[in-house]
Amino acid sequence: YIHDVTLREAMQSPRVCLRPEEKIRIAKALDKLGVDSIENGAYMSEIEKEVTKELVKMQRNGELRVKVTPLVHWTEQDVDIALETGADRILISQTINPWMVKTLYNIDENELTKRLVRVISYAKSNGLFVTAQVYDTYRAPLEFLERVLKSIVYEGGADHVAISDTRGCALPWTVVYLVSKVKSWLPETPIEHHGHNYYGLATAVMAAAVAGGAEVVHTSINGIGEGVGNAATEEVAIVLELLLGVKTGIDLKQIYSTCQLVAELTKHPIARNKPITGENMFLTGSGQVAWRHW
Repeated sequence: YIHDVTLREAMQSPRVCLRPEEKIRIAKALDKLGVDSIENGAYMSEIEKEVTKELVKMQRNGELRVKVTPLVHWTEQDVDIALETGADRILISQTINPWMVKTLYNIDENELTKRLVRVISYAKSNGLFVTAQVYDTYRAPLEFLERVLKSIVYEGGADHVAISDTRGCALPWTVVYLVSKVKSWLPETPIEHHGHNYYGLATAVMAAAVAGGAEVVHTSINGIGEGVGNAATEEVAIVLELLLGVKTGIDLKQIYSTCQLVAELTKHPIARNKPITGENMFLTGSGQVAWRHW
């Protein structure tokens, strides 16, 4: 399945700010496109909380089929904000890089694990479906990663686990290895994969995650997101469907119009040489190639 993060990641993209009504338009387009779930940062402001609340209301009224998943940080206060939107599911996000945790929060690995378990347990006790996203996964020691993931599932009760190539530095074969390893640790728990595109590998990384056994991939339309962006929904969907033969639920005929809408609202035009939706995808300017067809 595809978990689309356009609504949240766009707001973390430099020089992009979507109005509430624009987010609603994008959510409707994503629903028509066929993504399984969408994500918004309910905790970021009162406006974002109200947008999330409206999306949940639309879902409950049957105006949206797509699942609405607020993202929050690892605090009970953030979980309470998500509960106030009426959402029945949540994505709790926190770095699992122990050196970053020590620098930012001045806590050790044991305290990190305890806090994650506590907040996930709190969300579960309030009836929420919980995806626990541990980001910067590829820079965490394997032994520590195994301990934390087992704790948040078997002690905290997380329903899904999401790992993340936050710095975009994972090579595809490394992703296959790590996702497979996580599946061996948590054989009954669905695995999700998030990632960024700092080294131009995001689409390949998502394909590798699926090859390794991931059930859900996180993507955004046109790859818009923090820094240079995320794996592009349209690219990942086409690669999975046409190259790997994996059904995504995406209506491929809706890709172009959805990408154009997001480009218009974010004021980030689609590059002519962009894979899948760029103008040059269906053009050629090479006489060396064209002459052979006559």
